[in-house]
Amino acid sequence: MKAYVATTGILFALSVLAHVARLAAEGPAAFHSLIFIVASLASIGMLFWSALVFLRLDLGADLPTGI
Repeated sequence: MKAYVATTGILFALSVLAHVARLAAEGPAAFHSLIFIVASLASIGMLFWSALVFLRLDLGADLPTGI
């Protein structure tokens, strides 16, 4: 589970970096695209979520499993 969460976090970090690179290339004009804003916020949120889960797994905290 820890490897999955780490991999997911890395993928979301790469997505955030891609959004930052696009913002650097296009400048403030990128903010005119609603999908860019939504995707950027979603990527940042999922990055923080995966970091939180990874840290909780690293500390040995009990996470709910299953449905």
